[in-house]
Amino acid sequence: MKKFKYVLLGAVLGIALYIGIGYGMDKLPMVLRSIASSQDVTSGASERPSDTEMYGDFGDTSPEEAAALEDLSASGKINTTLDIDPKDSEWMAKAVEMTQAVSGDTYVQLDSGVLTVNQINNFLKTMPFESTYVDSNNQFLYYNNTKNPEDMFVPRTIEEVGDPLAGSHPDMVHNYVAWVVHQLRTGAEEVIPVAMPTNSDDEFVVHYYRGMYDENGDYQGINQYVVDIKPIVDFYLEKSNQSLVPN
Repeated sequence: MKKFKYVLLGAVLGIALYIGIGYGMDKLPMVLRSIASSQDVTSGASERPSDTEMYGDFGDTSPEEAAALEDLSASGKINTTLDIDPKDSEWMAKAVEMTQAVSGDTYVQLDSGVLTVNQINNFLKTMPFESTYVDSNNQFLYYNNTKNPEDMFVPRTIEEVGDPLAGSHPDMVHNYVAWVVHQLRTGAEEVIPVAMPTNSDDEFVVHYYRGMYDENGDYQGINQYVVDIKPIVDFYLEKSNQSLVPN
C-alpha cells in the first residue's frame, strides 16, 4: 500500500477550525465537527500541519482530477438507488416504506449465518467502533448507532441518513474527499487510515476508510470506521511487558 500521509486530515483541519471559530460548532458537517471539537480553537494550541502532512503523495491521480471523476452529489443511479431525494431529512422513513424493509424478529439470510433484524442491530451496535456505510454512488446509507450523537467521535443522526457525500462536506474539501473515494474505487488503496488529533493523552482516534468489494472484486462502497486504538495499544504493552519510547 502506498504511504499515506494524513492527506484528508491536513486538508480539512484548518477549515474545520476556521468554521468552528467563525460560525459555531453546530454549523459543522458531521465529519468536520469531530475534528474541530478535538482542538483548542481559542488558545491557538493546534498547529497547522506541514505541507508534507497536508498533501503527502497523491499518487497517479490528483485531488482535482479525482473531483472530476467522482460524483459526490450521488446524482447517479446504481441498482440499489431509491427514487427519494437524498437531501430529504425523512429519507430513511420513506426508504422503509418504499422497500417494505423487514424489521424486528424477521429473519435475514446472511452469507455465513441467519439472524433476525434485532440480532443484527444488537451485533452491530456492540462493535467497538463507529461504522458508516457509503455506497458506490457516494450516498451515506447507514451508521451503527452505538451512542448518542454528542458522545460520538463523529456525530451522526437519523436525519442525515441518505445524504450524498457532498452534503456532509463543505465545497472547499470536496477535492480531497473525492481523492479518498477514488483511491478506494480504483483499488489504488484498499484502506486509508487518518489519525485525528485530540487534546487528550488518553485517546488516539483513527478514522479508517476501507473499500468494500463483491466476490468479483467490483467496488461496492466504503466502510468508514472510527476507533480509539489507545486501549488496544495499552493492553498489548501491558501483556507483553513493553513500553513506548518517544523518537
